[in-house]
Amino acid sequence: MSIILGHASISEKGTINGTAGDQTGGEVTTRSFYDKSWTYVYRPNTINLAEALVKSMRNACDNNNIGYGQADRLTLYYECLRLAKNNRITPDIIAKVTKKVNCDCSSLVAVCCNACGLKVNPTMTTWSEYGELRASGSFKTMAWREVKEAINLQYGDIIQSDTHTAIVLQSDSKPSSTSGKVTARYPAYDFDSEIAGMYTVRVNDFLALRDGADTGKDILYKLNNGDIVYCYGYHTKEWYYIQFAVNDVVYTGFAHSKYLYKMGAK
Repeated sequence: MSIILGHASISEKGTINGTAGDQTGGEVTTRSFYDKSWTYVYRPNTINLAEALVKSMRNACDNNNIGYGQADRLTLYYECLRLAKNNRITPDIIAKVTKKVNCDCSSLVAVCCNACGLKVNPTMTTWSEYGELRASGSFKTMAWREVKEAINLQYGDIIQSDTHTAIVLQSDSKPSSTSGKVTARYPAYDFDSEIAGMYTVRVNDFLALRDGADTGKDILYKLNNGDIVYCYGYHTKEWYYIQFAVNDVVYTGFAHSKYLYKMGAK
């Protein structure tokens, strides 16, 4: 399996600016790994975030209404924001863009991060990317020399050089499979298919993942702002029974729905 990247490349004119939308099918697209004098790798802290980043970038690459242009690089972001509910961009919103818009490599990565619930400045450039992604607290930052070679990249990784950035969509090396489990002792009593899906944690401090649907129950794990969790639809009133994977461990327990924002919600 070869390494495939998703990125915003160049306009239909072969220049940094062009007509809105992907005129050639190759302005925002996938391609095999290439040498760009990469400097940093930002590795998602969780498998859920890696998968959401890949979905966001793939949706952009598959949507020919999204082209390349630096002069109007924020038009993709603002169109996604217009389509979003409660100013929450999601991976699915990127796929629903029908207006001809543009982005460049860094603003596209910023849109993908925002679609995953991360608070990344949409005006991010490759010069500010290091600070933005580190500040999100959702990535392990590595110098390229630590990764050493492309074969060690994992899907969902964001890679950056001084002038370019891309997301790894396919790789032989995937995020570590989980080998441990921590599961709540108390069951969920209700099921609603409408609440099933991926959620982003929104808190100032941390969100407790608990052993049961009550603030008095033991804390299994402290979720951070921006963490992405999954709910299969099980809940106990306002407490959602969710799953979160980190450091080779799958945590399954209860978190209060007040602090969970559904990705893809209309």
